[in-house]
Amino acid sequence: LIGNDRLDDETARSLIKVLIEDFDKYKDAAPGNAGYALDNQNMEWVIPFHDAVVEYYKEIGHWTDEMQQHQDMLVKRQNVLMDAWKEYKAGDTPSDDEAFKQGWMEARAEALKAEDMDVVFE
Repeated sequence: LIGNDRLDDETARSLIKVLIEDFDKYKDAAPGNAGYALDNQNMEWVIPFHDAVVEYYKEIGHWTDEMQQHQDMLVKRQNVLMDAWKEYKAGDTPSDDEAFKQGWMEARAEALKAEDMDVVFE
């Protein structure tokens, strides 16, 4: 599940808790539900976890130092991208949609490279 920065801690914690603790209750209800099993989670994916989710994983002993290091990098990456977006939007951006997208992709790549981060999409 993905939430934005406005998702409150209680909602995020409640969602992850029910998904993990009640997995046996819903796992057979649909073919894709096996993906919600804790063992099937990619804990070092490309989107940072909500702080409340991290706290829950720590409480149940599932969070490692390596996961925290990856999380910290993802949060930094997210902040680099948000700052680059604000700077790009504040500049003289093209009115043409394709040129706007191309300009953003270039600005995005430059910002990530400046921080020695993988661009991933170019």
